[in-house]
Amino acid sequence: MTSKASLRAALLALAGLVSACGGGGGDSSCLIPDLCGGSSSGGSSGGSNSGVTAAKSRLKVLGPVNDATGTRYGSGQLVLAPSSRTLGFVARLEDIRNTNNPRPLAGYDINLDVLSGGTAYTKARSVVLSSDGVCPATGGARGATTDASGEVTFCFVAPPTSEVDAGDELALSLRASAFLPTTAGSTSVTAVRDSFALYVENPSNSYTLTVAGPNGEPTDAATVGAGETLSGFTATLASEAGASLPSPRPFVRLTSSLGDIVGTTASGGTVNSRGVLNFGYKGGCPDSAATTEVVTLTAAATVGGQPVEQEYNLNVVRRATTLSITLPSGGSAFYSGDTLQGISYRLVRSGGGSVAATPITVQAAVVTNGISTPVGKFIEPVTGDFGNPLTLPASSSGSLTLNYQAESGLRSNQTVTLTAGASDDSLCIRSTATSKTLQVQQKGTGSLVLLGDSGEPSGGISLGQEEIGSLVIRALDGRGNAVPDVAISLSASSGRIEIPGSPGASTAATGADGSLLIDYVAPSTIAEEGSATLTASGTVDGRALSGSYRVLLVPPTPPSAPVLTLSGPGEASPGIERTGYVARLQRLDGTAVQGTTVNLTASNGTVTVYEAGTPRPGVTALATDATGKLSFSLTPSSSLSSDTTAVITAAVASGQALSAECSSNADAVCSRSSNVTVRKDRFQFTAPLYGAAVAVGSANAQALNFAWQTADGSSVAECVDLSVSFTGAGDASYGLIVGSDPTPQTQKRRAQLNASGAFSTPISVYSDRSGFLEITARENRGCAATASGPLTATTGVQFFDEVCGTTSDGRNCVDLSAPVRVLTSPDSSGAQRTATLTLDVRNNAYQPIDGAPVSFTITSPVSCAGALNERVFPGGGTTNANGTATTQYFVPNFSPQLANGTSCQVEIQGCVRGRSGSDPDAVFCSTRTVIVQQPTP
Repeated sequence: MTSKASLRAALLALAGLVSACGGGGGDSSCLIPDLCGGSSSGGSSGGSNSGVTAAKSRLKVLGPVNDATGTRYGSGQLVLAPSSRTLGFVARLEDIRNTNNPRPLAGYDINLDVLSGGTAYTKARSVVLSSDGVCPATGGARGATTDASGEVTFCFVAPPTSEVDAGDELALSLRASAFLPTTAGSTSVTAVRDSFALYVENPSNSYTLTVAGPNGEPTDAATVGAGETLSGFTATLASEAGASLPSPRPFVRLTSSLGDIVGTTASGGTVNSRGVLNFGYKGGCPDSAATTEVVTLTAAATVGGQPVEQEYNLNVVRRATTLSITLPSGGSAFYSGDTLQGISYRLVRSGGGSVAATPITVQAAVVTNGISTPVGKFIEPVTGDFGNPLTLPASSSGSLTLNYQAESGLRSNQTVTLTAGASDDSLCIRSTATSKTLQVQQKGTGSLVLLGDSGEPSGGISLGQEEIGSLVIRALDGRGNAVPDVAISLSASSGRIEIPGSPGASTAATGADGSLLIDYVAPSTIAEEGSATLTASGTVDGRALSGSYRVLLVPPTPPSAPVLTLSGPGEASPGIERTGYVARLQRLDGTAVQGTTVNLTASNGTVTVYEAGTPRPGVTALATDATGKLSFSLTPSSSLSSDTTAVITAAVASGQALSAECSSNADAVCSRSSNVTVRKDRFQFTAPLYGAAVAVGSANAQALNFAWQTADGSSVAECVDLSVSFTGAGDASYGLIVGSDPTPQTQKRRAQLNASGAFSTPISVYSDRSGFLEITARENRGCAATASGPLTATTGVQFFDEVCGTTSDGRNCVDLSAPVRVLTSPDSSGAQRTATLTLDVRNNAYQPIDGAPVSFTITSPVSCAGALNERVFPGGGTTNANGTATTQYFVPNFSPQLANGTSCQVEIQGCVRGRSGSDPDAVFCSTRTVIVQQPTP
């Protein structure tokens, strides 16, 4: 027996011993313990198959398929070369409890290692294939989990020639291991193993020549476009015995069946110290009838008298090309004589590849009966080349960007067809073409457009006597473009037109944006509703144009009548002060009347005025505050033999400026009375005070306290019927909460009083919207189905919404509206002019806030010297159900009088105060600038 045969026999015997580990027994069947690993209590089974044990499992290592026989190599039959990478090894794990029908075991971990003489050998590797099916040259996973077939596929990387002497061989075993439960259901595991024997043989010294594509692609795997260059090919000379190449280093001859070898000399080159020659290939053009052609690259060399040769096949593809035209956004239609900028032509080859410098021919033409007539011209925006047709080279990206100037002076619309074509057989690009159409429109006649400065159309502005409205005139050409420097002549059927900065002028030119701002001053006397027509005329593109705008004229309205109102509790008890009464003076339009003295009297008991929350005993008359309000209390007489009625009367004091209106205006209400029932029984809400301010939201519900006592002080444990009424903004819910049970706002609730005459169950009120909620309690002795008895009690809560600066979507919560421009006082009748200011207050949901306290101030007085009698009055108020409050700006007169047309500015601010988040006293404001202008006669 030869030494190689003896070695192979010994290896086969060793492989048999290693294979005896597992697959039919526990550790006792392992003849070489160091290789089997024995039993252990740790590790992972890698699966959850019920009843599987190591003793009834089998692990087999199978060799790759022999291409000659179609069957797998058996253990000991495979001989491999050093540094080779061999695919196709399989480790298969099976359940052999049914020996006639073994079942694959999926989901178990298989460990892979290499042994030499029973000892781990690290110069070779058994590794799992990479995700793309390649056997990794370095690294790689030394194990994997079995698939549905119970298998793990792996490859073997042989040791280098340095580990195997020339003419010798190395015997190795590829071992696979799995760890399965020793007994069914136990956590202790036992190794199941199998090995595959093979040989790594280093034959006596001979040489090989290999050719690989870029990134190591094997033959037939690489593809290149015709005319394209593909670099990264290698021709490698190597000694099978690992010996060094002879000196001088060999020359490798290179040839191709189509195309050219590049990156070295045309015939080849000398390998480097590693035996490698790098080169590239430029694809030739396949036969015109073919799309793809297989090209053979041949490398040949003679080393030590031994000729070696290797062929490499790759695909050369005739690329398809596309040519596209992209118009700029909105560029499919434009006007005669205009230039359409940025038409993009792009040539693209499928699969990539440069099309730089490929000529592209473009044309723009009108097609009539199949005949194309060029119109307009193309302009290259960088070089200035122009023409129609025009041929220019594509850029490195295959693109060409041009401008197209349409034919001028068209008298009708024109359809223009853009065509483009490209062809260059030197790059094997077949001819390609494309087209697109444009609509060139005849220019229109242009227009003069008049709009209010906020975009109001004709008829959208209403003005009173000598009020000012601002308009914008826009000059547009037939394409809708703004035209600057157009002289505009102006006229009005009544009133007058003023041009800011040009007193007395009736003609002005449009600015750079094609617009002109003008002011229209309404007539000083407007007897009835009517309108004035403003006319503008000018010349655009040689055409005379005109435009008009209608302003509605509104006659003055009489001052809104003052109205005095009273509010507060409707019942009181003898000798006990009852607060919450308010006299409020405002006009019918909602404007508060500030600074007017109101007298207060009571037919029973005394009235006490509260000033800024402080009682002033003995004072029964006081001026209204900025909101038009006067707060007071009523204390009925303590000596009362029977129930009675106290009549509270509020009246505007005589001798004031408002007194004349009270007597002359039929709509004026300057005196008001209210009846308050005074009963011996104490039947009333003890909290909250009438008119208490509470934030909206059920989380801020206001608790109600009640007391019912007879005249002798005895508590009454009966029932009361409760109901609510609401006045305010929005449509969100409100109502009573009894315990934790909300009551629909349209229903009443019956409440039981305890032995102290108070509510036996906590009761509160809430509102999800701002406004005033009044709560009424009615006597119900015996807790009957309906209320009985004369006793009633009321209290009220002013719910206020949180104020804000801007809503979540960016809208202003507080917005002051004011006229842009007003004329100085006096008016034509000698009276002081006024302008209405309106403050709009919204919550975060942009819903109106009712009852919010607001203030108005002049933050920057009129900028011209000599102003007299300038003020805002009233200086405050509360918002109504629409969330608005109004005041008047009294326009000053000047001493000395301003020059005609002089303009000044005043800055006015409206603010709201209230809760915002954690700030109980937040303030948000809106400011407007008003132009005060001296009239021009």
